[in-house]
Amino acid sequence: MRKHGAVIPLNCIDKTLLSYEAAYQRLNFHLILSIEGKVDPTRLDQSLLCVLQRYPTIRTVLRTKHFRHFRQLEKVSGTQILEIYDLDDTKIETEYEKCLSECINRPMDIKRGFPIKVFLIRKGVTASTLVFVFHHSAIDGIRAVRFIDEVISSYENVTTDKSLSSRDIPIRHKGDALIELARCERPATKRFYWNMLYYMFHFLLTTPFSHSARICHIRSGQSAEIYFCSGRVNSTETREIKSKAKSVGGTVNDILLAACFRTIEKWNRLHGKQSKKISIMVPVDIAPQEVHPVSTNQVSFLSVSTLPMDRSDPTQLLKKVNTQTVSALKQSRGCTFSYVYFSYVLSRFPLAFMKVFAKYVKFPVYADTVLHSNLGIRTLYGNRRGETGKGSFRVTDIVGLGPVITAMGMFLVIITYNQSLGIDLCYKTSCFSKEKAQKFLDLYLAEIKGYEVELKADQIAHSMASCMG
Repeated sequence: MRKHGAVIPLNCIDKTLLSYEAAYQRLNFHLILSIEGKVDPTRLDQSLLCVLQRYPTIRTVLRTKHFRHFRQLEKVSGTQILEIYDLDDTKIETEYEKCLSECINRPMDIKRGFPIKVFLIRKGVTASTLVFVFHHSAIDGIRAVRFIDEVISSYENVTTDKSLSSRDIPIRHKGDALIELARCERPATKRFYWNMLYYMFHFLLTTPFSHSARICHIRSGQSAEIYFCSGRVNSTETREIKSKAKSVGGTVNDILLAACFRTIEKWNRLHGKQSKKISIMVPVDIAPQEVHPVSTNQVSFLSVSTLPMDRSDPTQLLKKVNTQTVSALKQSRGCTFSYVYFSYVLSRFPLAFMKVFAKYVKFPVYADTVLHSNLGIRTLYGNRRGETGKGSFRVTDIVGLGPVITAMGMFLVIITYNQSLGIDLCYKTSCFSKEKAQKFLDLYLAEIKGYEVELKADQIAHSMASCMG
């Protein structure tokens, strides 16, 4: 029997995400690593357990007492996190996809075990896949990538400057960490509470009268299973996209969002459905700039929406998306904490009430069209080293999969890795077939690569001068 340790409270986003989980909705976040080189399972398991010592909230079990939910710290000794699958050399093509699907869709009971599972699928002596599965109520995507980076560093017997020993990690026993972040942000931000309240009340009061369009799909059954398809934008194409965005004062992420709006509209039109308001939920990292191993969610969410007249002109759409995101992230910083305060109010209620609210109010009324998460440019220790030595391996590609809410049907994750911009579409198999999901992704990739930006004469001259300079 394990001895129970310290109690770690859930922050408001953690608890809100827990309320989303139901029989047909699982809150797992996946990072799938393609591996080149030989992996030593014993060494990898030791590295996982070593890094877990530095991440208190991932070595916890969910407990309930007097209708209050909290995390209970547990010892890692005797815990099995890594599971190994060896594929038959003669059946790799048929077995791999089936095995990967089983790993992705394995239910996770965080009341009996840690909110993490790791699967090693060996396709041969020097080719394998590592599947990291995190319960999303315990960690967000950016923190998950950092955790994996530390695992690989530990595997290589390297201690990075960012790593801390377990005794150096402060364990928060009271209060909500995200509300504390908001309170620290407020003094340095003009009209913080005004922007936060305006954004939240606008969202709560206008959304019931202007529902977001849904991505057209045919629902078949109540399965909770998900799968994915992936596409890539190479470095040359990414530079072209960046140049287009920069010409109107935007970013690559602005084009990714703008292209997503136009793709959804085109997809629905192809299926005989008109789209009025389309809204995209975007996670926002609100953690302090200093990096330390915090594994709880350090995110809030923004909802970016457009109407048909906004989407008719690609250039104007790009400018509108840029204006909305820049305003929320920089000029009206309080907006980014609106979802935190909203979740904090909800988290005062028992989890059972929050689940009812999510099922009958949040998703039917307030759910956005799709969730679009850009994890940014990521590197892992193996790639910074640049070569594989004895007993070492190299990560050649990363795929990110987020939890899929039934009302949305899919989740788009963007990761830039090895100078390649990866677009990973995770979808519910009860909402989309593999062929349909791939067609949607192909349409999105075509929209990204062929996004048209119309420049005025002065903008063209400025762009040419910049290139010559």
